[in-house]
Formats: sequence, structure tokens, C-alpha cells
Amino acid sequence: MPSLDKIVEELQFLSDRLSAQVRMLGLGMIAFVWALLSGTGGTFLKFTAGDKRQLAAVAALSLLAMLLDFLQYACGYCCADSLHRKLLKEGKACGDYSYRDWRYVARKICFWAKQVTVFVGAAWLIWLVGGHLVASLGSGGPPQAG
Repeated sequence: MPSLDKIVEELQFLSDRLSAQVRMLGLGMIAFVWALLSGTGGTFLKFTAGDKRQLAAVAALSLLAMLLDFLQYACGYCCADSLHRKLLKEGKACGDYSYRDWRYVARKICFWAKQVTVFVGAAWLIWLVGGHLVASLGSGGPPQAG
């Protein structure tokens, strides 16, 4: 049975990994969307103006996820700094966060919001591009080099 300290250590590790995955997925989706939108006529995936707006929305969701990641850490820093200053002022060696402090609450909200945002963006991108891939395969597939 894991101890409380081990559980906290694992939560910290997993939180860091989730944040790294959000950043990697966010940047990857932005790069992929950029490649699709800026590509010349060589691609067999043809996107309508509406599709291109959806791709831009996916990129915007990716940017939002990375902004939420930044805000999570900024709120966490402010929360820890506030507790640090409070402990110094009171001459104490340890203390506890106020779980009702707006910075602590914002930190938690940003953590979960970035997970949801990047998931929605990735699912939307898969649905949009996957639909075009399936449609192209149903119509004989991509053009063959000749």
C-alpha cells in the first residue's frame, strides 16, 4: 500500500507529464494545421473554406491550451509566493495553502481546462482530417505518382 508521501510524489510526476503532453500535442496540432493550411496544391486532401475555418479553430484551441498551461503555472507561482511571504511575516517554518484562495482555485481550473481543451482540439482534428481521408479512399484514394 503506497504511503501518502508516495501518492503525492506520483501526483506531482503525473501532473508534470500531463502538462508536457499538453504542450507537445498543442504545438504538434498547430504545426499540422499550419502545414495543411499553407500547403500548395500538392495535397490530395481538399479543404473547403468551412473546413479551413475549422482547422483554424483547432489551432486556436491548441493555443488556448498552452495559454491555460501558462496561467496554471503563473497562478501556482503567485499562490506559493503568497504563502511564502505569509510564513516569513509570521516567522513560521511551514504552513498550508488556502484551498479557497482564488489563485489556488484558478490553478486547478486551468489544469483541468487545458486537458479538456487539448482533447477537444485533437478529437476535432482527427474527425476533420479523418473524414477527408475516408472520403478520399472511398473515391479511389490519393492520386498515384506516375
